[in-house]
Amino acid sequence: MKPVFFGSKLLALVLGTLISQPAWAQDSIVLLQAVSQLTRDYDYLIDVCYESQGREALEACDLALEIKPEDATTWTNRGTKLDELGQLRAALASHDRAIELTSNYSLAWANRCSVLIGLGRNPEAVESCQAAIRGDGRWGGMGEVLAWYNLGVALHYLERNEEALTAYNRAIELKPNDADIWNNLGLVLEGLGRLEDAMEAYQRAVSLDPTHSLGRSNINLLQPRLD
Repeated sequence: MKPVFFGSKLLALVLGTLISQPAWAQDSIVLLQAVSQLTRDYDYLIDVCYESQGREALEACDLALEIKPEDATTWTNRGTKLDELGQLRAALASHDRAIELTSNYSLAWANRCSVLIGLGRNPEAVESCQAAIRGDGRWGGMGEVLAWYNLGVALHYLERNEEALTAYNRAIELKPNDADIWNNLGLVLEGLGRLEDAMEAYQRAVSLDPTHSLGRSNINLLQPRLD
């Protein structure tokens, strides 16, 4: 990981500039150089926070938040990194902080929904995904499909299959070539007793991703019920 310098290294960078400058100018130069260095370091930390994985990414998020502690985007991205590390309660707290800072932030609500599903708190997950859909439309690179997909998952766990069907259909409208969505749609259709439609959904999942093991398994499990 690239080192971040704020102290003696910064002084070394500006030392040559300070020679032969009057005292008032030296103060201004030090301040400008410090701000410039801080900006470069912050941009680097944000890149690592967003693009890396594991503890390196988490550390970068934390350092970035020391510089800009009220950046809601960094807080929710930090929550995602904690989620990936299996630290779900800490992840939830991080997403909650993002929402405290920006109450209608769609991505933070959708990420919160995902964590709540992992914690088995599905009624709250449904509310969070619905809040995401009603929110400001800022989804980052994930897109609105994230909220609809997770809404379908939470509703399915709650056995609210008709509502889950609506959510998955909307997710497919947004991302029609996603094998996971088609597979989950099949599960909901199967739960509704629409076995032929479920088989078509599983087959669609496998056609999109021939390595989709869950889709193949679901086809094999459902086939005897259709024979």
